[in-house]
Amino acid sequence: MKQHWMNRFLVCALLLAAAPWCAAESLDALLAAFPAQSGAELDKAAAALVDGGAPLLAELCGRILPEASGDADLQARLALSGLVKHVMAPGRDAARAATAAGVAAAMGAAQDASVRAFLAVQLQWIGGDAEVPALAALLADPATLEPGAAALEAIGTDAAGAALLAAQEAAGNARLVKALGVVGYAPAVPVLVRTLTSTGEQSQQSAAAWALADLGAEEAVPVMLNALAAPGSDGRPDALAAAARLADRLVGKGAAKAAEPLYEALMKAPEANARAAGLGGLAVVRGEDVMPLLLAALDDADGQVRGAALMMMAQCPKKETSAALAKKLKDLAPEARAQVVATLARRDDGAAVKAVVAALGDKDASVRMAALETLGRGAADEGMDDLFKMMEKSEEKGERDAARAALMRAPDPALSNAAAKRLGKAKPPEQAVLLGMLESRKAEEHADKAEKLLDSADEPVRIAALNMLAATADAGRMPRLYAVLKAAGGDGVEKAARNALVQTGGRADAADTAAFSGTVTADLDKADAAGAGRLIRLLLDLDPANAPKTLAAGVAENAARPEAVRVEVLQLLGEHKDGAALSELARMTGALEAGAIRDAALAGVCRQFSRATEETPVAAAMSGLSAGNALRTAEEKRQVLQALASRRTAAAAAAAAVLLDDAEVAQDAAAALADIACMKSDRDKGLSDPGTLAVLAKALGIVEDGAVKERIGKQLETAVQGK
Repeated sequence: MKQHWMNRFLVCALLLAAAPWCAAESLDALLAAFPAQSGAELDKAAAALVDGGAPLLAELCGRILPEASGDADLQARLALSGLVKHVMAPGRDAARAATAAGVAAAMGAAQDASVRAFLAVQLQWIGGDAEVPALAALLADPATLEPGAAALEAIGTDAAGAALLAAQEAAGNARLVKALGVVGYAPAVPVLVRTLTSTGEQSQQSAAAWALADLGAEEAVPVMLNALAAPGSDGRPDALAAAARLADRLVGKGAAKAAEPLYEALMKAPEANARAAGLGGLAVVRGEDVMPLLLAALDDADGQVRGAALMMMAQCPKKETSAALAKKLKDLAPEARAQVVATLARRDDGAAVKAVVAALGDKDASVRMAALETLGRGAADEGMDDLFKMMEKSEEKGERDAARAALMRAPDPALSNAAAKRLGKAKPPEQAVLLGMLESRKAEEHADKAEKLLDSADEPVRIAALNMLAATADAGRMPRLYAVLKAAGGDGVEKAARNALVQTGGRADAADTAAFSGTVTADLDKADAAGAGRLIRLLLDLDPANAPKTLAAGVAENAARPEAVRVEVLQLLGEHKDGAALSELARMTGALEAGAIRDAALAGVCRQFSRATEETPVAAAMSGLSAGNALRTAEEKRQVLQALASRRTAAAAAAAAVLLDDAEVAQDAAAALADIACMKSDRDKGLSDPGTLAVLAKALGIVEDGAVKERIGKQLETAVQGK
């Protein structure tokens, strides 16, 4: 091996001496390209290094300095690392081999251990059998042992394994033992077994156990069993884990019989994780014959072991498994019963369902909760009566809630029929819950029972009944729902009744809904201020797009309505989300005579402006207001500009820009635009869409206030720089 290395070194030295290459001068120029700024630049710079051949590579490696030199050789290190990355690419095998040879030669010649270590790291990526002798030389030096062993691990051939084994036999070291396992060098097994049974360093013994496990060495089974029999040893955790890995590797190699004693030993260990691992292994080795052992494991004091047993039993679909678990259930401690019940709940055979339903009556709360949280459709159907009783009578709120959730897994119509049957005798809190069940199932066949409960003295029950009817009622029930809305004594009932009417109207024929809306509109003409609001809200929700026009017409044309009602209409139009409301408010602002009604219309416009989104037609509304001289004073114009200034949308900017041409408020419009569009912080960059930038540029030519001018100018400058 030594002679081979010397021959390679002499070849590299002769090539270096013979080449007519001004290495130092050329290398300085090439190093200037590092660090490369892109993959393409790296490939170009590294290719130039490859073209320089062995002399240039030798010079580059010679530039690597000891670690104590700081960053003096940073460019050289970056260049060599970049070269290694370059030659690793597919199709560059020749360059890779030449680079590896050059790095190995330089590593052999280097005097400093830190330099040799750095070069060895490069060989982790590109080294091969040819570099094994050079790397083997590093194993005798503690300063270079780690990078040398790591590089040999990466090479991973028999040659690398032989080098590691020779070094281990010469001077044992835990790192070398680990490397032998990583390489998977089978001839090392006898040495590793001796190391494991020696009285030497614990670190070497642990490393040997892991290496033998990685190798899947059947010869190691007896010594592993001996190690497992010593529960107080320092290397106990490693021995347990290595034994489990060895057994798994043996099974993977088809040597299940050899693995079985290891799994059995793990099953007897005091450590729960070891018992769980042993149980899992025996399940693989023994198949269905392991069932008695799995059942016995349910008596284990540790939940991890019981969980492992149940997980394996869950993979067996046979009905006999459920029957065996159900039979075992009564003999277990509460914690174990809860685990078994959760497992049974995932099975849908008769024995499992029966056991889970029975667990609903268990004396232990944790077992009952396990059943409630995990039972499926079949158990929910079978145990429906028990679940209703728990929901109604349990002293624990958590258990009542869990019972209700479990009931919702039951099938229909069984659940709906059972819930409806209980409505009459249930107390108000339970009635609300039962109505919620009927609502979720859209049980329209039980709508009559919900309608009867609209007269309940309990408000939550009335609201629940309204919610149920919202999901199920037909047009024939709208008069009854309307009566509830008009008589509602609280916001909760009013909101629920309105929602029920809107949902029912959405399901009804258009003619029926239109006729109903006509009835509500007629009632609005007779309503006082106290009752008008709920009728207006109902009309707006029934027909969001068309109701604003109808309501606005009533304001303008029906002077017989009380002023307070007309004002209420305008206020609610100001809150309405559909853009049609803003259009009507803007139109009325221009058409109405001065007074409280017009003031309410203008306030509605401002309210719409202050909550507008990009979709709200604010620009069109502002154009209409301006063109029709609807805004009759400078104060009114400033009022709408102030409302717009609170929005951060391009639509708001376009609307405010309409008043840039109004000399009376042009300065106010420019200030509003600055508030709408200009940046407020590093996080809030403002608006930069083309339309907004255009109106900002227009405002910049108009504005007189220095601070506003500076804000607009900065926003425009930032937008240009951003592009």
